[in-house]
Amino acid sequence: MASQVLSGNSNVTYTNSTGQNVRLVINYMSGTNISLSWTSASTGTGTASFTGAVTFGRSLATSSFISGTGSYNSQNMFSSSSSNNGSLPTEIMIATGQTFSATGVTSYNMIAIKEDGS
Repeated sequence: MASQVLSGNSNVTYTNSTGQNVRLVINYMSGTNISLSWTSASTGTGTASFTGAVTFGRSLATSSFISGTGSYNSQNMFSSSSSNNGSLPTEIMIATGQTFSATGVTSYNMIAIKEDGS
């Protein structure tokens, strides 16, 4: 299997059945009360979550007026309607058999890249 683009307008689940490690890159994800998890029978569960409306991704353009500078581009941009502090990963490595899932999602675009780069 070559690299795989994952996109949609609802919750997402991906199970690594490639036979090698996979890097999941979250280019864009938006929703409310987003909860991410990645699991494995041998290594347990990793989780990350954020309450409120949130948009995040690897490279998102933002527009802001700061001391007359106008707009700028920001790596790993994070936008939220909540005053909570929090963080969500934009890149996750998962081994063969591990599963990644995200709930509370209304839109997403991700890529699954196999360890050998194909």
